[in-house]
Amino acid sequence: MTRSWSKSLLLWTLLVGALLVIGCTPGGGGGGDKAYIVSYVYLDGELYDGRYGPMEVTLTHSGTAKTVDLLENPFTFTDLPVAFASVKVQLVIPQGGGVLTIREEVGRTLRAGENVFQFTGLNTN
Repeated sequence: MTRSWSKSLLLWTLLVGALLVIGCTPGGGGGGDKAYIVSYVYLDGELYDGRYGPMEVTLTHSGTAKTVDLLENPFTFTDLPVAFASVKVQLVIPQGGGVLTIREEVGRTLRAGENVFQFTGLNTN
């Protein structure tokens, strides 16, 4: 009786341990790994500090687009499934009697964990 009880306990311990390991991995181990994007925006080669107002930022991911106005730089989008994503940044800068509108878009297939997008092509001249 002790031998079968100890085998049963060992099997339950292994099963619970396996479930804990699977449950503690990112995405639960079921292929649902999540990604996040950290974006850095540079204007004229320097990290944009918001001096011209918020950036219009559009995230396109899994067939949907979301546009937000942001002042923080860098900014982050979290809890994204691993798939193709693009981020477009637009700045409207007063110049003379008008405005200069500049934009840049970066896109790629995300991998689980951190994905860094850098916007280095925004220039006022």
